[in-house]
Parts: sequence; C-alpha cells; structure tokens
Amino acid sequence: RNISFMVNEACVIQKIPWSVTGYIEMHAVCGPLIIPGKTACLNCIGKMNNSIFSDLDEAQKNLAEEFNKRYQAPSYGPLNCYLSGLQAMEAVKYLTGYENPRTIGMRFIVNSKNMKIQIQKMHRNPKCEVCRGI
Repeated sequence: RNISFMVNEACVIQKIPWSVTGYIEMHAVCGPLIIPGKTACLNCIGKMNNSIFSDLDEAQKNLAEEFNKRYQAPSYGPLNCYLSGLQAMEAVKYLTGYENPRTIGMRFIVNSKNMKIQIQKMHRNPKCEVCRGI
C-alpha cells in the first residue's frame, strides 16, 4: 500500500485534517486539504490522477504513464520551492483561521513544462470505503 493512503486512512479515522503535496508525473500538486467529514479523502480521489493530462496529446500521455511505471518523477529545485511555499501558505491559513485555504477540497496543479496552472475540485464519493461513515 502507498504511504499516502495509509496516512489518509489514519487521519480520517482520527478526524485529523491533512494536506497532500507532491508530484504526478511532470506536474507539481498542492492540495487537496482533506478535512474528514467535510471534503473528499484521498481514497475518494485516488483515480483522478490521469485527468491532469488534459493538456497532453495521446503520445505524450502514453510516454508519461510508461515512464512512471519505472521511475519516480524527478524533482526540480525552483519548482519545489514554489510548491513548498504554496503548501506552507495554505497550512498557515488553516491553522491560524486567518483566511480559508483555497485548497480545501481542491488541488492546484502546476505543469512544470509550461507553468500552466489547473485547479481541480475533489468530490466526495458516498461509497468510499474510508470516509463514507464520517
């Protein structure tokens, strides 16, 4: 099992909000901020990763999927800095209550190739095995 899904399950059971940040292929991802009982959990949205490839042609999608079967997506220092800054800002907003984080139930996706940003809303799955009773 993937560590992110194990963290998700533990946080949902304990009703602890948490956030996801990382990479999907060549895309940097900030969010979603998962709030058990309010937003989709990671298990609800686990199958959405391919939807970030909407700006790629079919050959590029196939190449990206084939590449990631063998290797972890490489990190890129400046993009890591940008992504960690976004994540820290969202955490401060949530923890202080100063402002609602934009990533509650949503994720920001930055294409490292062209720096285009997508925002995806995450929807709860009423049949989710992890969070349906919360």
